[in-house]
Amino acid sequence: MLEEIGCGEVGLKIEYLYSLTPRQFHNILEGFRNKEELRLRHLYETTRMIMYAAQSPYADKKFKPEDIMIFPWEKKEKNDVDDNDRVYKSADEIRRFFEEN
Repeated sequence: MLEEIGCGEVGLKIEYLYSLTPRQFHNILEGFRNKEELRLRHLYETTRMIMYAAQSPYADKKFKPEDIMIFPWEKKEKNDVDDNDRVYKSADEIRRFFEEN
C-alpha cells in the first residue's frame, strides 16, 4: 500500500520512496493532497463561473455565482465560531475556556 500511494498517487521513484523517513513521507503526502485539493477547488469554481456566464444573459434578475452552487468549503455553520469572534465578558469565562481546551 505504501508503494501504491507513494509511487502511484504521488509519483515518487521507488528508490526515493524507500530513502524517506516515515515523517518525511507523511509531510510529502500531506503537501501533495493539499495541492490536489486546491487544484480541484479551482476546477469546481471555474465550472461554476462558466455556468454563471452561460446563464446570466437569460436571467430575469441579477444573481451571483454563489447562487448557482455553494461549495462545502464556502459554508459556515451557525454554531461555528472563530476564536477571534468570541468576546469574553469576565475573567471566569476566560478561565473556563482554557480549562475546557
